[in-house]
Amino acid sequence: MNEKNWKLSAESWRFATSRSLSGWWAGLVACAVFVVFGGSIGHDFINYDDPVMVYENPSVAGGLTSANARWALTSTGDTNLWHPLTWLSHQLDCTLFGVDHPGAHHAVNVGFHAATAILLGSLLVRLTGWHNIGWLLALAWALHPQRVQSVAWISERKDVLSGLWILLSLRAWLAWRDGGRRRHYFASNAATLLALLSKPIAVALPIALLLLDCWHRRRIPDRNSLMALAPSFVAALAGAAVTVHFQVTGGMGEYVQSVSSTSRLAVVPLTLAFQFLGLIWPVSFPLWIYPPDAESWPWFAAVGCASIAFMAAAVYSARREPLVWLGTGWLVAFWLPVSGLVPLGFYFVADRYTYLPHIGLWLMLAGFGCHWRAWLRRVRGHLSLAAALVILFYFAFSSWRQNMYWKDSETLFQHEMSINPRSLLAPIHLGQVRDEQGRLEDALTLFEKAVAIDNRSALAEYNRGMALRRLGQTQAAKTAFHAACDKHPSLPDAYVRLAIILLEEGNLEEAETILDRGIDLHPKDFGLFLNRASLRAVHLRRITEAVSDYLVATKLAPSSADAWQGLAIASLEIGDTQTAHTALANLRRTAPERTDVAARIEARLLGALID
Repeated sequence: MNEKNWKLSAESWRFATSRSLSGWWAGLVACAVFVVFGGSIGHDFINYDDPVMVYENPSVAGGLTSANARWALTSTGDTNLWHPLTWLSHQLDCTLFGVDHPGAHHAVNVGFHAATAILLGSLLVRLTGWHNIGWLLALAWALHPQRVQSVAWISERKDVLSGLWILLSLRAWLAWRDGGRRRHYFASNAATLLALLSKPIAVALPIALLLLDCWHRRRIPDRNSLMALAPSFVAALAGAAVTVHFQVTGGMGEYVQSVSSTSRLAVVPLTLAFQFLGLIWPVSFPLWIYPPDAESWPWFAAVGCASIAFMAAAVYSARREPLVWLGTGWLVAFWLPVSGLVPLGFYFVADRYTYLPHIGLWLMLAGFGCHWRAWLRRVRGHLSLAAALVILFYFAFSSWRQNMYWKDSETLFQHEMSINPRSLLAPIHLGQVRDEQGRLEDALTLFEKAVAIDNRSALAEYNRGMALRRLGQTQAAKTAFHAACDKHPSLPDAYVRLAIILLEEGNLEEAETILDRGIDLHPKDFGLFLNRASLRAVHLRRITEAVSDYLVATKLAPSSADAWQGLAIASLEIGDTQTAHTALANLRRTAPERTDVAARIEARLLGALID
């Protein structure tokens, strides 16, 4: 064999060996993820967010239909996030598995996380040039205890789904830069669009692509590079505009607008510190973490200073190692959307907010490793391998144990109350579990505890009212619902429950006034429109106004059989046979079991047409 052929054979052998080794590593990462998080497949839904995201949302639980798909593209549901692809994935799950098999929904989450970890491993190998180190870093990221929320919680599908598309976009971009094939370029842009449709945090992806391009070409981007990135930036700007719109007008728009600029700026350094704290202190934090009280401020200030020092060291090292500034840029880009500048909820940090930003931290660590390559070579061997195995084993065991707390609502919220006494939502959701179990007195005690923790909470007052109502204490429940309606931000269901009590007392006009007030504050709430339509049609006999309300209700929830049935009956009463015919067809589509009701409506419709 001549020298040229020998070189080609050697190169082919190295390529084949690398591919084989990558395959083994990918299999190992997938197995590790399923061993640690696979217990989720035996878990139930959680009664926090899962009801509105999946099993009690008729537009999701009804499966993947054309009407539900249109809803997914245009609605945020009861959230303030626009993520239509995530809605579509939940709808597909409900079509394939229904809502009676939550384990299948969990399995999809675990599968997405495993695929994301594999893509991250291949990316880190490409960036570091260290085969084993790249895969070990990806494994450490995948098994870190702060991944538990994103994987074990069905409602956090948007994390694992957006992570998958983001990593696919980056890998396709590098493949395009390496080989110049346009199909990889278009694949990267397509994955960017899908990431934006999965979760708004993907607005940071074009920045990551820009940083990756600078790393690949070892220079600042020129005009051609910026033009190549233009489609991603345009898509991100459009996604950001839609996100801001729904942030203000969505289900939590009232709360978002109530948070002052000073409060938003105050938590920004703390949210950055939390990103570093999770890496330095690798544990799974409580589900709800509120801004620190006076006693905790010194601790958070110390962590904030340490974070600034770490960032300074990263900037200093960036002059020598491009991976450090790539990781630093990634961290900042993906941290800003969850930094608190735009409030995401009643809490200011959460483990799930680290899912994508933490990749930047691991890139920074990889950069430091490249910078200290010579020193690592001197200490590598059994010592470094043992240290890596100990860290990975700790991550895996900690995540496995924390994952077990997500077995069901009762287990999760009992644990949350034990580690987080300040939690407002833990006693509320545990109280709802006690309510479902028929332990009404225990439920009332938990709801009253929640009111004591935060007497400004509409949710706590509402649940207290529901428990009092079931205990037969109607007047006390009425007082609680009134209090819930007076809180800021208010709760749509509180207006409905208060209106029902007023209706039972015969106060029809006051009941309508309460519903009017609720609709003024929550103009996209289905329940408010449906109940006002029923009140106007059945009790006030203002049928034309009721039809208008039913029409709005059917647009807000196209899968609601109650709305279509009410619209059909009310339309017949005012002689609108065309609307009645359309409503009847949709009633049969959404509730085929209501054959008797549909038959009676059809008979009345035929009679009206004959007349």
